[in-house]
Amino acid sequence: MPADPEKQLDGFIAKFDPENQSLIRAVRKALHRRLPAANELVYDNYNFLVIGYSTTERPTDTLVAINANAAGVNLSFYYGATLPDPHGILLGSTSCSKSCPGSRVITFLTACS
Repeated sequence: MPADPEKQLDGFIAKFDPENQSLIRAVRKALHRRLPAANELVYDNYNFLVIGYSTTERPTDTLVAINANAAGVNLSFYYGATLPDPHGILLGSTSCSKSCPGSRVITFLTACS
């Protein structure tokens, strides 16, 4: 019998320190509120936990993802270069994606509530 997906995800999150566990859960809650119809795609990839939010079940359609590793938690916007960012929250110099590092994720959460 396959494991319950929510329990599996809780196990992945439990590998992080308490501060990052709380941040991952808070960001996930905020994204569920903002994107209730999105597909949540979860990858436990050795050093990274990635929780992506997609319009389909295909990873290539992911719009935003929580990326967590031992160094911290980031929020990545795959089309971030096209997003307005009047407060300079997003970082990155690529032509496509931008990210919001842990220290700025709190600002993001505040803006989403």
